[in-house]
Amino acid sequence: MKESGPTEKQMSIEGGYLPFSPKIEVIKKKLDNFWDSLSNSHKMEVLEDINVWADKIRKNYPDYNKYEIFHVLAFSSLSSEFAHYTQEDFPGDDSVKKFLQYLEAKYNK
Repeated sequence: MKESGPTEKQMSIEGGYLPFSPKIEVIKKKLDNFWDSLSNSHKMEVLEDINVWADKIRKNYPDYNKYEIFHVLAFSSLSSEFAHYTQEDFPGDDSVKKFLQYLEAKYNK
């Protein structure tokens, strides 16, 4: 009988990183598709916009690191050091979904 190796999820957890939840994975795929549609020069501009947005979130939400959605937009991973991540978005104008819509409108003309 053929032995199978560890799954991608097991390797991620053992490597110190957790997979995104299915709800957040949908948003990640949307961001990935948007990113792939950009020219290289626009990618640099988008990264600058994301950095400004992320700095604002870090300043206004001390627990920003516990939001899965923050890690999607910041192109970072979920560390297994946190026991629980929230699948919620930031409220109001700080919403990642709203920010992604803004980016799409600005760069997909």
